[in-house]
Amino acid sequence: MVFITKTIETLIAAGHNIPVLARNKYDLRKAISALVNDLRAEREVGQYNALFAANAGDFAVSANLSIIFDEQTYAPNQPFEGRPFKESTADGQHLS
Repeated sequence: MVFITKTIETLIAAGHNIPVLARNKYDLRKAISALVNDLRAEREVGQYNALFAANAGDFAVSANLSIIFDEQTYAPNQPFEGRPFKESTADGQHLS
């Protein structure tokens, strides 16, 4: 709310008339929303870069780097044996 108030005060100080701003309030809302989204995106990129800047050499993105799944070397902890089969009647009652 403070950001919107300061934005409107800045527009008024720049010479925009209050009646004109009121008449274009929906366009103003869209413009402020777009500005806020742009600022959020910039902050997100900046925070991401700051997070990985110290260890940038440890991270790499390339089509040559991938995880290769080989069935011969994959060893599951315990094979799945399935669930015990339960017979049921036509109305869904189990016959245990």
